[in-house]
Amino acid sequence: GKKARVLDDLVERLRLRVEVYHGRAEARLARRKYDTVVIRAVARMSKLVTWFEPHWNHIGRILMVKGPSWVEERGEARHHGLMHQLDLRKLTAYTTPGTDAESVVLQISRKK
Repeated sequence: GKKARVLDDLVERLRLRVEVYHGRAEARLARRKYDTVVIRAVARMSKLVTWFEPHWNHIGRILMVKGPSWVEERGEARHHGLMHQLDLRKLTAYTTPGTDAESVVLQISRKK
């Protein structure tokens, strides 16, 4: 709940037209379609792709914030054959202030 409140405050300050929900994604996806689902610090990529696989008819794309291990996680997901039907794009990279750690924003969508 705390992360959702912080995100909601940020969305309000930036005057974005974005809805923020706290809860299990599966419950939301069963009721409604979304152009974009944003995920941060939830699980390894292979686990996330597996969780969302049955819901792709309700999702346009997933934006995922990942830390430095994202390349390893991508390899793991590919090794398990989880990326065959998906496109993965690195949209941007940034350094976390106060550290040298690089994080990335990834986009995952269904192949057309």
